[in-house]
Amino acid sequence: MNAFPNSFPPASGARIEFQDAADNSPALIWMAGVDGLCNWFNKGWLEFTGRSIEQERGNGWAEGVYADDLQSCIEQYLKHFNAREHFLLEYRLRRYDGQYRWILDSGAPSFDAAGTFLGYNGVCFDITERKKIESVLNEESQRFRSILDNLFAYVALLDINGVVQEVNKAPLERAGYRREDVVGKYFYDAPWWNYDDQVREQLIAAIDSARQGKASRYDVEAKMGNELIPIDFLIAPIYDEAGKVIGLLPTAVDITERKRLEMELHRQARLDYLTGLSNRRDFMERAQLELARTQRYGNALSVLMLDVDNFKKINDSHGHDAGDMVLKSIALTFHKVLRSVDIIGRLGGEEFAVILPETGVETALEVAERLRETISASEVALSDGLRIHFTVSIGAASINNIASNIDTLLRESDRALYKAKLTGKNKVCT
Repeated sequence: MNAFPNSFPPASGARIEFQDAADNSPALIWMAGVDGLCNWFNKGWLEFTGRSIEQERGNGWAEGVYADDLQSCIEQYLKHFNAREHFLLEYRLRRYDGQYRWILDSGAPSFDAAGTFLGYNGVCFDITERKKIESVLNEESQRFRSILDNLFAYVALLDINGVVQEVNKAPLERAGYRREDVVGKYFYDAPWWNYDDQVREQLIAAIDSARQGKASRYDVEAKMGNELIPIDFLIAPIYDEAGKVIGLLPTAVDITERKRLEMELHRQARLDYLTGLSNRRDFMERAQLELARTQRYGNALSVLMLDVDNFKKINDSHGHDAGDMVLKSIALTFHKVLRSVDIIGRLGGEEFAVILPETGVETALEVAERLRETISASEVALSDGLRIHFTVSIGAASINNIASNIDTLLRESDRALYKAKLTGKNKVCT
C-alpha cells in the first residue's frame, strides 16, 4: 500500500539551485513535493543506500527503513507535513552493505517567492554512534570506557549529583582539554559551558530534570577550545534494575553541517533566487515591522513601485535569459543607489518595491529619479555580443496619516506606477 500519492511536481528554480548545493554535501538530503511524495535525493543519500534515484522516488525510500520503525516514521512525517511544521525523526535506514544505521532526519517546509508551499526539504545524519551508547550502559567499567573512546559522539557519565565520572576522548581531543580538567568536577563547571551563564543555567536545569527521571534534549553551543560548536545535546537518566535513577548520561553530536544547511534553507525561503532580493513574503513582513516603527515614532516613510518597461518584448526578442540578466542588473543598481536601511523586494515577474524609512515624498522622488536615470543608462551584454538597454517606470507614495498600512501604500504607489506607464513610461509619478 502506498503511503503517499503518486505524482512528481516540477522543482522551482530555487529548489533546483538548492539541489546543486546539496549534491556536494556529505549529509543525506531529500526533497518532497506538495503531495508529500519524495521526488529527489542527493548523491550522499544515494551513495549511502547504494540505490538509484528512480528506486528511491515515491515510496522507494521506505523499503530501506527498518520494519519496526516504518509505521511510526510515516505517521510522524505525515503529521508534521500536513501541519507545515519542522520535524526531527529517528529511524533505522539500510546502508548499501545491508547494515542498518540510525538516522536523525530534520525536515523543513519550503515556500516560493510568493509564499506558496512547494514541499519539504530534509537533511539526515547518521547517529548510530549515539545509539551504541545505550547498549553498553550495563557493561563493566573497563569495557565501557574502551567502547566510549572509540565513539565519535561526545559522551560523559555523571553520578546522581552531576559530577563527571567518565568522559570519552572525542570531546576532549576536539577541544584540547585534559581528562583531569573534567573528571571529578560538576559537569556544569566543565570548560565546555563556562563561556555563558545562561548556557550553564540551562544545563543545571537539565541535570536536575534528569535526576527526576526526565530526559532533556536541545541544541546548544559548546566551547571547544577557541570555538563555539553547535551540538545536539541529550542528557538522560540511568536506572538500576529496581528502576531507581543511579546516574546521568549526557551525549552530544556536532551539528555544524546541519545548522549550515538549515540556515541555507531558511535563506532560500525568504530570498528571491534570481536577484537575491527579499521575496514577496519576506518583503511584506519586513515592511510591516518598519511601518510599525514609523508609526510609533511619527517618522516619515515612502514606498516605490518599479516595473520594467516593455519587459515582455525583451523576453520575446532576446529570450528569457536576457530578461533574467535585466532583472539581476536592476537588483545591482538598487544596491548601488539605495541605503542599507532601505527594504528592497521583488514582488513577482518584473515588479519590484522599495521601502524608504524616514523619507518624505520629496526625497523619495529624488531617490526614484536617481534609480530611473541609473537604470536607463545601464546595459547588459548578451552572449552574442549584442547589448540591450532598458528602462523602468516608478510610482511613489508616502505615509500620510496614522491609519496608513502597507497594503494602502502599495496600492497608492501602484496607481502612481500605472500613471507613469500610461503617460509615456521611463518616468516617475506620484
